[in-house]
Amino acid sequence: MISTIIIVKSDRRIENTLKKIVKIPKPEKTEILVIDASEGNLDDIKNIFPSVRWVYYHNKKSKKITIPEQRNLGLKKTQGDIITFIDADCVPDNNWLIELAKSINNEEKIIVAGSVKSIGGKTIWDLEEERRNSKKYLDEAPTLNMAFKKEIIKKVGFFDEKFSCGEDIDFTWRAIDLGYKIRYNKDAIIYHDWGNLKQEIKRAFGYGEARARLYKKHPGRWKNFFGYDMVTLIYPLYIIFLPLTFFWPYYPLFILIPIIKNIKRQPLKVVFINLINGFGVLKELFFPNKN
Repeated sequence: MISTIIIVKSDRRIENTLKKIVKIPKPEKTEILVIDASEGNLDDIKNIFPSVRWVYYHNKKSKKITIPEQRNLGLKKTQGDIITFIDADCVPDNNWLIELAKSINNEEKIIVAGSVKSIGGKTIWDLEEERRNSKKYLDEAPTLNMAFKKEIIKKVGFFDEKFSCGEDIDFTWRAIDLGYKIRYNKDAIIYHDWGNLKQEIKRAFGYGEARARLYKKHPGRWKNFFGYDMVTLIYPLYIIFLPLTFFWPYYPLFILIPIIKNIKRQPLKVVFINLINGFGVLKELFFPNKN
């Protein structure tokens, strides 16, 4: 049996997610669980989908962001032996669940990640997918499009509730440290609504905070800075050394390097978002959140 988990707080786009998920082909018996932290504000959507299991998450600790707690509650409530995750602002492709299950059942893989495409055409967030296309296995994966056998929870553990963002990357890093591989199936597609610029800025800052927290928890992964995660090192360093401009006025021109490098990919927006990410990294390093 497959269990599909969707966590939500106030995002009404979950209605579009559910409309598609209930209709797509299922390779085997499937349950759909919504872990709802809206305190009843989404009950009108709940009533549209009687076949969906609706589980309420009550924020007893009054924590601002409860993403890992909701994921863990979903895991505890599932009945399936295969777990799939998709976010409330995503819409799956018609064969999404079939492809994820195929990689687990036919290829006997334990963890599978699918591809993420932007709703309405390519955005800067699609750059990561372009880098992934030639890969068979990934170094990490987010839960907005992931499947794994529930049995690994016994070894990997649940999502770390000290995180407010990035708990999914932490989960996959821990899995890899235990010897698991993350199979990439580019045909298991979901479409993501990234929201407006304000939401993108908030997301980029949060991602930056999460990356810093991840490396503090996994210091042995510093080599990533010289591989696929150079952005997490370069932009914070650029920001830190900006005061050099008082002594060498040409220093800010270094930002032209990534602008030119991304000249065909919305260069100004790419650099702007990465700078916001860099500020998030520095904020967590010097003024960490205490959950």
